Amino acid sequence: MTRGTSIKGAALAVILGTTGAFAQPCTMPDPPVFKAQGHLLDFGDLSGGAQSAVTDFDSFAFSGLEAGLVFDPPNTVTRFNVPGGAPDLRTEEERYLNPDHPGGQPNVPQSDWRRVNCVMGITPFEISLPSLAYPTLPRIELPVMTRATFVKTPMAIFPGEIDIDGVVTTVDPFANPPGTNMLSTSYRNLRDTQGGVMIHTLPSNKKGEYNLHDGDPVATRINGESPIDDLRYIFETIFETITEQPYRALLTRPDTVDLDALIADAEGAADRIADARNLIDHHLAWGIDLIEGNDAPDSKVPGDRGYLGFSMLNHSGHNRVKRVLPVRGPDGMITGGEVTVRQIWFGGNIKSDTMFFDFGWNKIGPPVEDYANCGGDGQPTQAACAGAAPIPPNKPWVINYEIFVLSRGADDFSPMVMQFDCPGRLDIGGVAQGCQPADVNLPEEAVDWVNGPLYASFDQSFFPMENGTKVELSVKMAPAQYFNLTYSWGWRVHPPRAQATENGQKLVPPGLPTEEMFCHPLRAGIIDHERFAFTGFPGPQSMEMLPPMDELGPMIADMGLATLSEAEFDQCLARFQEANGADKVALDMVNARLGIMTRFFESPVPAPVTEREKMDYAISKISDLAPAKRMWNAFHLMQDEVAKTPSATGGDEIWIALLLDARDAYLDWLDRTHLPSGLQPDPDTDMTLAFLNNTIYGQLRKGGAVAFPEWRRRGDMGKITLLNGDYFPHGYLSVDFGGLRGWENTWQSTIKTAGSGPWFTFGRFHARFNTVPGTVAVGAATRTETPVAGGNPIITVTPSAHRLMIQFNYEPSPRLRFYQFDPLHHDAAIYSMH
Repeated sequence: MTRGTSIKGAALAVILGTTGAFAQPCTMPDPPVFKAQGHLLDFGDLSGGAQSAVTDFDSFAFSGLEAGLVFDPPNTVTRFNVPGGAPDLRTEEERYLNPDHPGGQPNVPQSDWRRVNCVMGITPFEISLPSLAYPTLPRIELPVMTRATFVKTPMAIFPGEIDIDGVVTTVDPFANPPGTNMLSTSYRNLRDTQGGVMIHTLPSNKKGEYNLHDGDPVATRINGESPIDDLRYIFETIFETITEQPYRALLTRPDTVDLDALIADAEGAADRIADARNLIDHHLAWGIDLIEGNDAPDSKVPGDRGYLGFSMLNHSGHNRVKRVLPVRGPDGMITGGEVTVRQIWFGGNIKSDTMFFDFGWNKIGPPVEDYANCGGDGQPTQAACAGAAPIPPNKPWVINYEIFVLSRGADDFSPMVMQFDCPGRLDIGGVAQGCQPADVNLPEEAVDWVNGPLYASFDQSFFPMENGTKVELSVKMAPAQYFNLTYSWGWRVHPPRAQATENGQKLVPPGLPTEEMFCHPLRAGIIDHERFAFTGFPGPQSMEMLPPMDELGPMIADMGLATLSEAEFDQCLARFQEANGADKVALDMVNARLGIMTRFFESPVPAPVTEREKMDYAISKISDLAPAKRMWNAFHLMQDEVAKTPSATGGDEIWIALLLDARDAYLDWLDRTHLPSGLQPDPDTDMTLAFLNNTIYGQLRKGGAVAFPEWRRRGDMGKITLLNGDYFPHGYLSVDFGGLRGWENTWQSTIKTAGSGPWFTFGRFHARFNTVPGTVAVGAATRTETPVAGGNPIITVTPSAHRLMIQFNYEPSPRLRFYQFDPLHHDAAIYSMH
């Protein structure tokens, strides 16, 4: 029996066929970036069995689409870390045998794609329908139709076979570790592909285990009570009040008795609640403030809690932007930047008060209105932050971490920075500069930056943290021109303990030097994209509502959408016409972009005005299937019951129903390595991922939490089902952690200092996207309400679905097979596999 079915007869397991309305994801036009996936990739090097596996995937036929390779073969001349950036003419084999790392490893072509739209529904799989005993769990309808994507990654630069005792065999790094893609260790800083030294990219060597620590860490004792502890205390206190059963009985007893016994225990609950109204009111308000992250003076969360101000609902990323402030030397010149990040670690969670860094550079979209690290007590004013000089892109900077390690949060602090290569564009004061060495002083003028390709990554630290401590630790960062994101992960509980903080200057999806990037309808700043999801798109809601063309210019500036050059417009116009189904008249580029954007994001009507209204609208975009939102809903329903007179309540039974419902949501919330109540894994794929609460829940078909044994050797295939229960689009990207281009272990043993070092860290690796050139889109879920006479309406959620098959043409790194995340809303939307 799964969680969510503890009351006898409370849930009905059913098999749904092609029922349920599913219109939006299949009637919505594909983003133009996906048109590249409409070509038939070259299957010539696939075995017959592999070809059958692809063509049988979801029982769709590969017919009716044009044939041809999607991408040109890679350039055979690449630039290595040769002084002056001279071309490196070595063969692929020579580069492997004499890897000139930590400079750039040889590049590889992008993945090939094959996309089929609107195939008939995925194989039906089991879900649960709630009874009235589960007032916060919606009914669920599966989509009738879905999409499927096949990805064929490029081949690794390493040999695919090795000779073991005279027998040539395909490499299996788990049977014969570490495989062929582990590089010999080089204790030097990385170099970009123009030959420039990337300072602060050697985290550990024989002379210094913690090279990137800026000073010694400081640990102090704090109250370690976590949201896990306090939510349980709240539930059990209410349960004790309504049943007069022993404290802590809620999570230990109810599953052993039937519903009648529980109702008997609750006899007289309404009267006891009335007598203890102030106590119950306080605990319900505490639960709501905890989930919302309310740290205002009226918050019921105790002031000594390290989690005070951290929300359990992931709806506020657009408000968690921090300005990296310049640091000046004695001569008045800017030497770099500095920013402070606060995190809480508990259970399977890392929550951060920072989702984006702003370096003060030019970006698409309006300026940030309220920086999270400005305007408060002891902080610079908002005006001072907005007017601060930009961080020179070639200067290093520092992140100061304040980590509150709450109960069940002990782990090793190991932030992994992911670096880009030299910028695709770097203009200073309107003058093209290109990648700049750190010893050059650049003028304090406007910076126009577009990232280069994904490059190399590494763990910056590996420092142990204990429960009930606050750890303060500063990390030295490479020059900002290379910065992609910092990925904090807890190796001891991974997945799902992870959180990412992004470079707020980026576009969504990650910038690519292709014309498809210019045509992407979601081409907006990454911060603005997060804002659109939770505040609504500020444009017209249909093509008919578009304003006159002479009014669109200011509107575009306010919305933060990119304008296109004349040449880019010519390239994209046909794509926009096709995406909008516009074969009647030539649509203007702006009209087309607005039309597509308004199909992805709705705007609230009426528009929220107060902060409470804005928060409620943002929370309304979170799926009703999300466990945290179910708890939030349950607390509000209990508040409604408390407000009634005893004679007007739904009876004693409603309190048992609400408490058990909230308890099951709580248990679901504790563990993201299983799908929450109402969802079961797709039996025809290896793994099912569900986007809920702007994060990812996952479950493997064969069980387990972290291992993905389906992929051990190059050529193996992985099948993944993506479900989106949130009411805004999600995306999916997969990243290779060194399998294609190699990884090394630079870390020394830190046993004498603290931690363990090389036994768990990743060292450095040369990263590469598996799923390029764009995001695998998973459309928004739909939500309907059915009125019920004299009661709350029945909520029905129809998730969006997408099936993905990846052929991995390289052997995995034994440390981590692949990194999965949502590039549209990164933060906690991560589910990596080992």
